[in-house]
Amino acid sequence: MELLSPPPRLADKKFSILFETKSCYKIWCGFLNKIPRHIRYTLAMKIDNLFTDILEIALLAKFAKPEEKIIQLAEMDKKLCVLKDFVTTLWEIKAIDEHKYGLLAEKLAAVGKMIGGFINKKIKIAQTKTE
Repeated sequence: MELLSPPPRLADKKFSILFETKSCYKIWCGFLNKIPRHIRYTLAMKIDNLFTDILEIALLAKFAKPEEKIIQLAEMDKKLCVLKDFVTTLWEIKAIDEHKYGLLAEKLAAVGKMIGGFINKKIKIAQTKTE
C-alpha cells in the first residue's frame, strides 16, 4: 500500500507559528524555480536559508521551557524581519511578480503578528509572576 501524502501532524497546529511558517515556506518553494537563475543562487538562496532557520527555531521553541521560549521567539522575530526585507527586495528587482509577493508578504505578516502576540503574552505572564 502506497501513501500519497504524509499523515497529518496535528501537533503542528497546536503551535500555530510553526504551522503558518511551514505554510509560507511551501508557497515559497513553489516560486523558487521560477526565479531567474542569477538571483536564485544568491538572494533567493539566502531567503530559503532564512526560512529554514526560522522553521528550525520554531521547532526548538515548540519544545522549549517557557523561559527559553521567549528568547527563541525573539530570535525568530529578528530573522523574520530580515526575511521580509529580502522578499521585498526580491520583488523590487522584479524577480517575483506582485501576486507572488502579495501572497508571501501576507503570510509573513501573519507569522510576525503571531510571534509578537506570543512574545507579549509571555512577557505579561512573567510580569504577573514577579508581582
